[in-house]
Amino acid sequence: MPGGGLGDIWTHALPAVSAAYEVCLEVEKELMRQQTSVLTATDTKVLEKKLVNIHILGYLLMFAPTNTAREHIAKVILVDKDEGFDALTNRGGFYDQLFLRTRKFSASHSLPWRPTPGAF
Repeated sequence: MPGGGLGDIWTHALPAVSAAYEVCLEVEKELMRQQTSVLTATDTKVLEKKLVNIHILGYLLMFAPTNTAREHIAKVILVDKDEGFDALTNRGGFYDQLFLRTRKFSASHSLPWRPTPGAF
């Protein structure tokens, strides 16, 4: 897959955040293993999208603007992990479509609102 993965173990002062990141690494590793045995282009695209979705969750853990946001993402990951890898990759897709993509603007547009510190 183009681009990089989540990388190595990453720790945070909040144990739940570190544990959730480890779950993301585990899912990423399994998806990479599955990718080596894929036979069709469609399957490859599906697996690549799942990898993107799990990367979104991992990056949200690392780069969320506040610890409150990190704790929320960690809680969601730790709950969803019991439902399987598809639940986690679907959650990453949720954040991709309904959180990240809705906040993308072209360079010619300005934000109609200004986020306040601590809003997340």
